[in-house]
Amino acid sequence: MYRPTVLRQFLESLGQKPKRTMSQNFLVDWNIVAKIVAEVVGKTVVEIGPGPGVLTEAFLAAGLQVVAIEKDHAFATSLSRFNSPLLHCYEADVLTSPLEAWIPPGATIVSNLPYHLTTPIVERLLSLSHLFSKAILMVQEEFARRLLKGRCVTSLMAHLSCTVQYNFPVRNTCFWPRPKVNSAVITLTPRESIPIGTEDRTDFLTLLRTAFSHKRKALVTTVGVLYSRESVQQALISLALLSTARPEELSLDEWVGLFRALKLQQ
Repeated sequence: MYRPTVLRQFLESLGQKPKRTMSQNFLVDWNIVAKIVAEVVGKTVVEIGPGPGVLTEAFLAAGLQVVAIEKDHAFATSLSRFNSPLLHCYEADVLTSPLEAWIPPGATIVSNLPYHLTTPIVERLLSLSHLFSKAILMVQEEFARRLLKGRCVTSLMAHLSCTVQYNFPVRNTCFWPRPKVNSAVITLTPRESIPIGTEDRTDFLTLLRTAFSHKRKALVTTVGVLYSRESVQQALISLALLSTARPEELSLDEWVGLFRALKLQQ
């Protein structure tokens, strides 16, 4: 299925064409497929958006149990052609489906994420990081680089609950249809301990989103809406940070420190 001619014939047999509205760009490079399979840990893969089943086929050939979650009706029903007891398919939207019930403990999550939904899907997975052993994600190259830096909301939340690793680049020639940009494979591995407790996670996320909603403004102005300017100033002073500090200037450790300092003042 990774061969372009075979893939095209398969799509024609379904009466399907790649949908731009769903960012359907299919992997057609065996070397990349093999690299992704080699990254899997354990015996179970939760594959988000398998599409025509390029990776699904390789996972099953490797003897892995696959839980496939596919929104596209034609692709979801076509996976039955593999006729494998190792495959379980759910026709569902990953953003609204009960993933908690479908992720076996310790499973590896794998997905070639649609570019236009990368951020919400990554954030959904981060909220479920206690359920999986690692997430192997193919994303736009620019997104991968941004995630590594820890200087935006999604990146900070990723580093809070996981270690973030850049695995390897994937050129746009490895896909059909060929996208305009290159991609990369990254791995999110959940941390054993997280500096922000589960009960404070929502408040911490609110703090980040409030601050980054006006990322060029000083924190005393933006975060001051939540905690008061005086509280923010005192918290920054306690961390030896400038009162003019802006969101992108703080590291994850400093954000955690700021959050704790503000909590103590409440």
